[in-house]
Amino acid sequence: MRCVFFILLWVTLYQGVPPLSAQSRGPQTESLFAGDEVLEVTFSADLGRLISDIGEEREQHPVLITYQSDAGVVTVPLKARTRGNFRRNPENCLFPPLRLNFSKETRAGTLFEDLDKVKLVTHCQQDDEQYEQYVVQEYLLYRIYNQLTDASFRARLLRIRYEDSAGERAPIERLGFLIEDEEILAERLDGKLFDPEEIENLRTHEKSLILLHLFEYMIGNIDWSVAIQHNMKMVGDAPDATMTPVPYDFDHAGVIDAEYADEAPRIGTASLRYQLFREFCRTEKELSPYFDLFNERREAIYALYEKRPELSDEARHRALRHYDRFYRIINDPEQMERTFLRPCQGN
Repeated sequence: MRCVFFILLWVTLYQGVPPLSAQSRGPQTESLFAGDEVLEVTFSADLGRLISDIGEEREQHPVLITYQSDAGVVTVPLKARTRGNFRRNPENCLFPPLRLNFSKETRAGTLFEDLDKVKLVTHCQQDDEQYEQYVVQEYLLYRIYNQLTDASFRARLLRIRYEDSAGERAPIERLGFLIEDEEILAERLDGKLFDPEEIENLRTHEKSLILLHLFEYMIGNIDWSVAIQHNMKMVGDAPDATMTPVPYDFDHAGVIDAEYADEAPRIGTASLRYQLFREFCRTEKELSPYFDLFNERREAIYALYEKRPELSDEARHRALRHYDRFYRIINDPEQMERTFLRPCQGN
């Protein structure tokens, strides 16, 4: 079983400083990330060379992305390489995720004008429709976190026609999604990105940390860590500043129930609630405003699933039942105490 990192950062003192605001002066890329309709593009590359280049020293491969604008067909040259750890392994994914590298010269005046290096989440397995459902479901988890906080990565769902420029593969159409450039995220939050080795005495915003724990519990995910920044980016003003954690990579979440996830925990199980809350101890008074936030956003969260035609009825109903259980827990005093307060009593 793949090692799942979950090291809780709870020993730090929190200063009561509010999380970084999203009232930013940085690039907004609104034309790409503001809407939630599917963007249809054609992705042309030597697919055999690109997706088989999965070693530690990977090349940048030429790609053309084409889409239809009001003014006509737009073609954007760029470079791409495979990325990831778990999904770059061919035993797990035959079509790995990609990192797209746009240049200033060719992206100007296009939908991708403000992008530099951006992640593309792909379908993983080419002949299994279930993996497309995983793509849509993970995209929706980004959208849920957008509903809860501006300190979150934005995403855009794509319908991609992959064309092999080498002529050795037949074209295929699959869903994928782009994740906001991390540098643009930091600018949008009026901060900077910091790697683990750059940060001095990691401290995180209390408000961001509580919301993060509750969100990861809601979606049934333990494949993350603040302390070692596993599936996590840190945004702050300086290396010694209080940081805002921003999560990503949710494909192992229990609500998705991907067949490749390592014993993905289900919400309400003892193992998950104890792993998340045995050491992350907060009082009911401290948690209550965040329960209110989840309740306030509930209708909008459910609407994300109800309005998504690409999502199968089975996946939609399973996800909403999963969230129903979460909402029963946070709105029932006895279940809330058993889940979030009682695990702390032995500490």
